[in-house]
Order: sequence, then C-alpha cells, then structure tokens
Amino acid sequence: MARKRQSNFSIALDELINGKDSSAEAPKAETPAATKAAPVAAPKAEPVAAPKPEPKPAPKPEPKPEPKPTPKPVVKAEPKKTTEEEIAAMETLINADTIINGSIVSKNALRVLGTVEGDVSTTSTMDVSGDITGKIVAKELNLASGTVEGNVNCVEHMTMDSSSMILGDIEAKELVLDGKVKGNVNVGGAVIIKSNSVVLGDINAATIQMEQGSTVCGKLSITSSEKKLDDSLFTRKKKKNA
Repeated sequence: MARKRQSNFSIALDELINGKDSSAEAPKAETPAATKAAPVAAPKAEPVAAPKPEPKPAPKPEPKPEPKPTPKPVVKAEPKKTTEEEIAAMETLINADTIINGSIVSKNALRVLGTVEGDVSTTSTMDVSGDITGKIVAKELNLASGTVEGNVNCVEHMTMDSSSMILGDIEAKELVLDGKVKGNVNVGGAVIIKSNSVVLGDINAATIQMEQGSTVCGKLSITSSEKKLDDSLFTRKKKKNA
C-alpha cells in the first residue's frame, strides 16, 4: 500500500513538473446508468379548439320570372268606309291662281276661287267666288262675287250677293237674290229679291218677295202646287134657294 501511494505521488509530481494534467488522461469514470438524468418530456400542448365556422345563411330562393303575357294576335282593322256625309263635308279648293279647262264632277264640297272653263257638278255644297263658264249643278250654291256663264241647277237653297252675276237660267228650290241675272228664274219655293237685284227674264215661284229698289224686267208668275190654275177657280157658285 505504501508503494502504491508513493507511485501515485510520484506520478502527480511528475505531472506537475512536466505540466501534464493527470486528470486529463485519467479515464473518465462511467456514470452508472442509474445516475443518468432521465430525459424531460416536453409538456403536452393542450389542443386548441378550432373556431366553429359560422353557419352560412341559406340562399334565398330566386323569384320565379313572371310568365310573359302571350301577345294578342294583331287584328288589322278594316279601313273604315267613308260615309256620304263625311265625303260631303270634305272640301275641294280651286284657288284664285288656278285655271281649269274641262269639267269637274265631285261628291265633295267645292270652293271655286279661280277660273273653270267647263261644267261643274257636285252632290254637296258649292261656293263660287271665281269665274265659271259652263253649267252648274249642286245641292246648295252660294255665289259671292262670282260670275257664271251658263245655266244653274240647285237642288236646295241658293244665294247670290250684290257682286255676283249669272248669264243663264236658274232652277232652285229656294232663292235669295241680290245680284244680276240675265235669264229666266224657276223656283219651286220662295224667291226673295233684294234691293240690289236686277233680273232680265221671267220669274216663276211659289212665293215672290221684292224689296224696294229691285228691278225685274219680265213676267212674274206665282204658282202653288196645292191649287190648279184653271177656269174652275173662277166659276161663280150658285146661291141656294131659301
């Protein structure tokens, strides 16, 4: 034992002298397995509950498109036929700068401001302020500053103002005369002859009315459809014996 300690001492001294560390070369003592530190287990992380997704609102049902109304079949209306009254109400104008060479036949109302060289006929009314050379036939006739060289046949009423003139015969149902006439006048109803009238011809009518200042060079005949003008009207009735 003394030797062993001496040797250990010698070794230590030798190490001090030589600068060696005996501890470095000394074999490391093995740590018993029991003394080894057990590995520390990492703390278990508690599971974090994932946030629940918010429930999506149920999609609203899209409104069903309303059914388009079935288009009604287009029924083309038949063109309305123009009545005789509507045709008569339409007016045809012949303006003052117009000259017509030829006859005119119409169902419309006529307004003649220009010149017509030919017969003029209408089943409606006629207003004449121009010049007509030819025969006139109309339902109603109004002459205002117009001149007619030809016979006139008016179914209904006829008027002439003080500036109008007719060179021809007149036939009408009724006549109001205030112009100049060179021809015979035959009226089924009444004739009114105003103060500016000048008539060169015979006048035959149911009734005749003349204003002061009018001039008539011809025969005046007043006829009535209710009575026959014959000799029986002048037969003297015999008195009954008492």
